[in-house]
Amino acid sequence: MLAFVRVGLSMATERIQGEALLPLPTWEWDVAALTPLLVLFRYRDPARRRRVFQLDSHLRFFSGFYLFYALPFAVLDQRWVLWPAVVFSVSVFVGIWYTNRRNADHG
Repeated sequence: MLAFVRVGLSMATERIQGEALLPLPTWEWDVAALTPLLVLFRYRDPARRRRVFQLDSHLRFFSGFYLFYALPFAVLDQRWVLWPAVVFSVSVFVGIWYTNRRNADHG
């Protein structure tokens, strides 16, 4: 949720003051993008994730948000510090797919 506040604050201060109070994404975006991956690691069993209300949906939503925001800046603005955020976000999608697939194959 803090990431949403950061994006909104950055855009609002730029509109009001003419310059952003917080520059657009830097290393803290990597930390924010890491959190869904850590949650996925903690709940890597799909049956356990199903017990937490809509956990898969939330992980996909937040990772998608971080990916949607970090990838254009990493590619177009050449902010190399954002590539870990891209990798973390994609890893969540791959991790959910892999654990669900592995569970379906074994059970």
